[in-house]
Amino acid sequence: MINSSDPGLLADAVNSLDDLFYVFTPGGEYVEWNARFTSVTGYDNNEIGDLNPADLVPEGERGDVRTAIKTITNDRTAVTLGTVLETKTGERLPYEFQWTPVEDEDESLKAIASIGRNITERNRQREIQESLADELAKRSVPIVEVWDGILLSTIIGKLDSAQAQDFTEKLLERISETEATVAIIDITGAEAVDTQTAQHLIDTIHAVKLMGGQTIITGLNPEISQTLVQLGIGFDVETQSSLQEGLKTALDIAGVSFD
Repeated sequence: MINSSDPGLLADAVNSLDDLFYVFTPGGEYVEWNARFTSVTGYDNNEIGDLNPADLVPEGERGDVRTAIKTITNDRTAVTLGTVLETKTGERLPYEFQWTPVEDEDESLKAIASIGRNITERNRQREIQESLADELAKRSVPIVEVWDGILLSTIIGKLDSAQAQDFTEKLLERISETEATVAIIDITGAEAVDTQTAQHLIDTIHAVKLMGGQTIITGLNPEISQTLVQLGIGFDVETQSSLQEGLKTALDIAGVSFD
């Protein structure tokens, strides 16, 4: 229950909200709405009286709205729905609606109260976070021990100088930790190999050799092979066309037999 000595104060507060606030009957007839509702939707007070909640979303979203209202009506539970608000001019805005049943003293449903919040900024922040997560995933080159003494690392995308240096350091650390004798570097998912990346691969191969290990490069496709030739870079290293062949070679080097 709201207690107020100033009846206009509540109306002023509701009209000052950045969110949409409105109330409609279980049949979908609008009965109350704040000033933000008219300014965002573009409909005037008379036009809103002829609409229902499903009219404010695109055709493809209306089924979800009707289902939500049906749930509130039948179960008397609050529902939150992320959807799209379509204004009078056809502009579409990402919105999240929270609908709550309003009951009489005899517990009959007399109305549904709703708050609609523009989630454009929330979506933008989520996209930024997802983009950062993807970027971090690309920057991270996983190095796993697939067999005793055999390490496998997979390069996806394109390594820049800092990433390549980080990869070299982590691979050497893993070789030291596991006492691995073979390191497989799979470049099947590499977008391209430029001079800088190729030089880092060569440096990594030499460093592994200095530690007493052997490197196998797998996934050398025709484009990357031609690029390396054009760059005048040759690999004094074991190469295999596929990761499967690379693993077989690594097991042979490690003396693993399945007989």
